[in-house]
Amino acid sequence: MPSEHLISVTYWNHFLRYAQEHNVNLQHVRPHSKLDAPEHYIPLADVKSLIALMLEQGMPRCLGLEVADSISVSSHGHLGFGLSHAQDFKQCLDFVVKFYPTRSQIVDFSLSSQGDYIYLSITPSGDWSPVEVVLYEGVIKMLHNFIRFAIGNLVNECLIELPYEAPAWRDKYPLFLGPNIQFSAPVARIRLPVAWLAIKCLAGDPHSVNMAQEQCEVELLRLAQQHTNEEKIIHLVESSRCYQLTIEEAAHKLKLSKSTLIRKLRQENTSFKNIIEALKKRDACRLLIQTNQKIEVIALQLGYEDVSNFSRTFKRWFTCSPGVYREQHQQ
Repeated sequence: MPSEHLISVTYWNHFLRYAQEHNVNLQHVRPHSKLDAPEHYIPLADVKSLIALMLEQGMPRCLGLEVADSISVSSHGHLGFGLSHAQDFKQCLDFVVKFYPTRSQIVDFSLSSQGDYIYLSITPSGDWSPVEVVLYEGVIKMLHNFIRFAIGNLVNECLIELPYEAPAWRDKYPLFLGPNIQFSAPVARIRLPVAWLAIKCLAGDPHSVNMAQEQCEVELLRLAQQHTNEEKIIHLVESSRCYQLTIEEAAHKLKLSKSTLIRKLRQENTSFKNIIEALKKRDACRLLIQTNQKIEVIALQLGYEDVSNFSRTFKRWFTCSPGVYREQHQQ
């Protein structure tokens, strides 16, 4: 997915309308400050700037929940059309996981099973700070809307896990997401019973799902053709959090030979090694500043089994140790 991390103009419009309704001064919001903006996608950086402006001007801290609550399933284009006509809950979830990139490239969804439960996991792509809580709220509430549409009030029995400390407005969460919420979780995810997968959806229609799938496939292909190989490798790493990805593995996933991938990256004035190192540098800084995780834990997350190796590499990057960097930059 693109390194600039795009998001559907639909979501931008909902934030913008909320801002206008609450008299936020949008004088310096550019370049997409009109509800009839012609773009299909907006850079994540612009959305973050708008959210930050809204918070600075006194918007509710539960902004992400409130805005996402107003976004109906039908607002999600072909994706919404497809999932709203899924035959059962499993098809609905599979449709969201596969085709959500047609709406946004700032997040990846994945499904996994453990015993009697399935987990819908949320992995950010790109840097969500300093408005990550708002974005997590918005994404979780959007998924909550999808699930409610498919299975009704059973959604309130889901367990929602969030990877940040309970905010001061935590009492608002049950109003939007139901009673089962866990803060300070390792990752963001929603737990659902496996048995729910067989629940039939009220508006199931195979013909409509097939039409939506065809349109979403076309859009995915169009998006893929616009991306450089560097962007595709960045997406592979961000979506899996696998910093130990090898060039052979990347070439296989991109359906290229190793030599062809090396040549194409050289044409883009970069290399596989430089891409992986840049991602490690970026995320090392983010984890040191934004979390209180031990340096040993951060090193492991970034693919360093030996913390001393990570420390040496970090010092080469920034001429100081990870501990000193954290002291200098953490507020």
